[in-house]
Amino acid sequence: MLEIILVSAILAVLLVMAVPVYQQYLLRTYRTQAVGELISMAACQAQQRASGGAYNTTTCAHNDALNGYTVSYLPAEAESVQEYQITALPIGRQVLDRCGSLTLDHSGRRWVSSENADRLTCWAGR
Repeated sequence: MLEIILVSAILAVLLVMAVPVYQQYLLRTYRTQAVGELISMAACQAQQRASGGAYNTTTCAHNDALNGYTVSYLPAEAESVQEYQITALPIGRQVLDRCGSLTLDHSGRRWVSSENADRLTCWAGR
């Protein structure tokens, strides 16, 4: 009986330590997925500008199955613009991520909404 209690206690301690680490892992994974999506959308916009002379935010749709973020253009639904911003806004549990919103603009500038986060770390070194 004592052995069962001891094993249960050890498992409980391991579980208490593992769950927060796993949750941070998920936040990082979803953030990395969002960064990849933003970069992919920017590449598509670069192709739009190269072929048509302007950006077109009605094209280059984002992945609707993106975990933890909603993605939007500014200006939205504009067919001929010289500037744009793409923002990935965290939703659900992703709001716990220390980076906050991720934004990428037409010139390649990247930033995060959280003042306490390192931009390079949040953008996975990209």
